[in-house]
Amino acid sequence: MGLCLRTLRQRVNISQEALAFDGDVDRTYVGKVERGQSIPSLEILFKLFSVLGITFVEFAMEYESCLYAGRKHKRPRNG
Repeated sequence: MGLCLRTLRQRVNISQEALAFDGDVDRTYVGKVERGQSIPSLEILFKLFSVLGITFVEFAMEYESCLYAGRKHKRPRNG
């Protein structure tokens, strides 16, 4: 989850400090989330998504892509 959050943050060219400040979250906590050392609550995720200008669904789609990025097998298809 953290790596995807970092990727999205970098894509919109915002620093950890700015993301944390605008999301009303401690900067060190954002770093821990990005490194996978902490799992944020939904409340915090929604704050960060708001700053990044994405929805939960958009993040979920990005996260799915991150999960399958390094795998040899393709994503399972519905139906």
